[in-house]
This record gives sequence, C-alpha cells and structure tokens, in this order.
Amino acid sequence: MKLSTEGLERPLSTYRESRLPLVFILGLLLFTSLGFYLYKNHTLNEIYLNYKEKFIGLSVDEKKEYLNILYSKKNFSEATLILQEIISLPIEDNEQNNSFLAFLYFTQEDYEKSLAIYEKLVKESKSPEQYIFYYASCLFHQGKMNEALQQHYQLFAIADYLIDNVESILKILLEQKKKQEGLNFLEGYLSKYPTAQSYLGLYNHRFNQIIEPNKIDSSIIRIPEINKTFYIKVKIGTNDYPYTYIIDTGASITTINPQMFKYNEGVITKTGKTYICMNADGSKTEAEEVHIEWIKIGDIELKNIKAALKQKGSNLLGQNVLGKLKINIQKENNINIMTLTK
Repeated sequence: MKLSTEGLERPLSTYRESRLPLVFILGLLLFTSLGFYLYKNHTLNEIYLNYKEKFIGLSVDEKKEYLNILYSKKNFSEATLILQEIISLPIEDNEQNNSFLAFLYFTQEDYEKSLAIYEKLVKESKSPEQYIFYYASCLFHQGKMNEALQQHYQLFAIADYLIDNVESILKILLEQKKKQEGLNFLEGYLSKYPTAQSYLGLYNHRFNQIIEPNKIDSSIIRIPEINKTFYIKVKIGTNDYPYTYIIDTGASITTINPQMFKYNEGVITKTGKTYICMNADGSKTEAEEVHIEWIKIGDIELKNIKAALKQKGSNLLGQNVLGKLKINIQKENNINIMTLTK
C-alpha cells in the first residue's frame, strides 16, 4: 500500500503573498523615518523653496526662511545672494540686515566687501561698539595693522573684558614686534583678570622671544593704562624674564621684594640704612635700603639705583627712577598711553 503525498505540499504562492503586508509595513516605516529626517533637517522645505525661488519667486518672508536654512547649513555663498535680494527692498535695507551681510562676507574671507559695510556701520550706528571688532579684524586681514590696532584699543576702552579683542591686540603687537608694549599690556590685563592667565599666558613667552630689529627705537617705552594703573616690565640682574612693576608717581623710592633680592644678590646689596615706607592703607613699615647696580626697561639702562626692600606689597617704580626719565601721557583711541624716554 502506497501513501499518497497529495495535498501535503507547502503552498509556496500563498506564503509569498503572506509576506507582502510585512514588506509594505517596513517600507512605510522607512519612508516615514526618511520623511521625518528630511523634515527635521529642513531638507524638504529647502527643496521646495529652492524650486519655488527658481521658477516662481519667493515672498520676503519665504526668502528670510530660506536664508535661515542656508545659513544653518553653512551654505554662505547662497545665503549671501538671498540676503542681497532681501536688502534690495528699501524697507529691508536696515542695520540688522546689513550687519548680517557684512558677517557673511567676513565668513567667506571677502574682507574688502565686509570692511566697506562695517566701516559704514561704525560711523552711522547708535551702538558702533558691536561692530568695531569685525571692522578691526577686516583691517588686520588687509594688512592695515596700525588702523586695526587703534580700533581694537578703542573697543578695549569700551569693554576691556572681551577676551577675543584682547588677543587680537596681542597678535598685532606681536606682528609689529612691539615687545615692551605687548608685555606691559599683557601684564596689566592679567593683573585685572588673572583667570585669563591659562588662555593668554603663552603670549608672555612669545613676546620675550622677540628680538627687536634695530630700526625700532625701544628706548621709547609705550605703556597702556589698564584699570587706572600703568604696569611695566623691569629687568634686574641676570634673570631671563623681567619683573612686573607698577609705575607709582607718588612713591619716592623704588621697591623690591625678598625673592628678587635672593635671586640677584651681588647685583643687589644691602646698604645698612632703613626707610620708613607709607602703605596704601596709611600704615607705616620699616624697609631696608638696597643698592641695585643696574636695571633695564626696554633699551633704557639705569645704573646705581637705590631701592627699599619691602616684605609685602607690589613692586613700585618710584620717583628716584622716574625722575631720570621723561614721562608723557596722552589719550589714544579712548585709552591712556604713557611713554617713557631717557
């Protein structure tokens, strides 16, 4: 007796048909996910606005929406073209749109066009300080170092806490090899904002590495005023790096601290005499008199200097040194600059 297999075969066609709904569901999920991704990234809207811009034209609001999408995707060249179209309308030719256009040019390193707009904004705006940084940066990129430095100093006088602006000043002074001015400016700034040391401290080393060319007269010392104080670098002894001093026209005698005396014995010697020094709080302290063989400020070298060895307080450059120098203070771009010459 033979068993029949009739009717036991797997209905292949029926199985294939049963998978169709699953494939359809997966495809729908993928299509939905793709649509959501494109929507989230503004791609669908960008495609729509792009085609409408080419074949029909966009309203002002649609142009602004398209501009924001292009800018968010860093498509700066296309964004610039759209913004130019917006500004061509008289009602949209305003300060905000022009400043955005200047920034787009700056981002694309078209400094000439950017400079022209920022220059106008600085002259005409009621709040020009918001444009000075980029205006100065355009001048820098065009090689106009002196003009750029003046603008950065002017912004510094308005808002000295802007770290990017401070760094731009230091970069220009480095470029111009203005060693003393750079060191004095840096020291003054860090005295007011010591937390910036980790970010700007490397410039101290860079300035000290500068070998000033002979054509620069470093016997003229320029010192920017910071926080109503003039800070200056003074070299004593054989140390590679100079010490920080505050110029105090009210102090009769220059001071040093115990650490300076310890590291420069030989160049600095005690005379056996004492001074009575008046402190800022009105109290008096006794200080030993010392003799310093020489000190150096820039290329100005002075010999046989008397000083008071104080245990505490800042290093002060007093009248016994300042009296040997010519001092001039004048305002440049809203910031006081002191010059010392022998």
